Amino acid sequence: MLRIPLSNAFGARLAAYDTTNSANGGYRSDSIFTSLLKGLAVTIDSNKAGNRALAYFNLSDTNTRLQVYFRTKRSGGIDTAVAQYYHSGAKSITGIPVLVSGRASTLRRTPQHGYLTYLSNATPNDDRLYIQSEPGSYALLKIPGLDTMANKVIYRAELIVPRLNTPSDNTFGLPDLLFMDMVTDDKDSALTVQNDFTISSSGPNFTAFGGAIRTSDQTYHFNITRHVQGIVTRHEHNYGLRLYAPFITTPYYVPPGKAADFAPSSFSKISIPGSSKVGAGRVVLYGGAEVNPTKKLRLYIVYSKI
Repeated sequence: MLRIPLSNAFGARLAAYDTTNSANGGYRSDSIFTSLLKGLAVTIDSNKAGNRALAYFNLSDTNTRLQVYFRTKRSGGIDTAVAQYYHSGAKSITGIPVLVSGRASTLRRTPQHGYLTYLSNATPNDDRLYIQSEPGSYALLKIPGLDTMANKVIYRAELIVPRLNTPSDNTFGLPDLLFMDMVTDDKDSALTVQNDFTISSSGPNFTAFGGAIRTSDQTYHFNITRHVQGIVTRHEHNYGLRLYAPFITTPYYVPPGKAADFAPSSFSKISIPGSSKVGAGRVVLYGGAEVNPTKKLRLYIVYSKI
């Protein structure tokens, strides 16, 4: 629990609202109260060195509240009391003020070090990929060789993405999950990988599709077997693949089947959960230009000739 002392002047300001604007005071409606007090912001001290962490607080917990201690006359004597302001939804008690339920968090990322270097090098094919969880960064992967690959029976097509160990891993940690979808050529829209990423009554098929790190060899794997089969057999469009670590992502969902059977206008956006916390985690990955063939990002295909 984090406790933050506030000045007595702030408590006096709250008390003064009882007679503000009308005989009934500033507490007679939410709109009047919020016009007088916009809210509270909890921020870091940017002047302090070593600010390298994120703190998460549960506003729905009944322990999350604003408390004002004061002295008042009661039954002819002086008594000490406390007024408690709860976040809306945390607690509902008749006669107790409730904080307005609006909330917002601002996360600003400033590229530094290797991430800044690779972000600014104007190289389309890198040997390192810096993925910061949302709001963060993404990698756009292109596999032009699929356009000229002859028709084959694809038994397995797996995108293998090895992780690079860095000194800051213990400080920042890894994202809970990486996700991959397709990006249209004009980069206007994102689409799920048809036939490989699916959603059923039990939810997304993350286990089969991939995205969790394999601790045995520190790699991420994505199963895009049906996607590759559609490209080499039906000449379906070879979209660029977006690799990122979302908190929640909302691409257009492409149902299973043949791409030609669906009009893009029939697609609907869906919300797909990613990380359990916004802004949590980042990872450095080997890219397609890595010289070590056992480390580089690669598409592994098992097939038979026709």
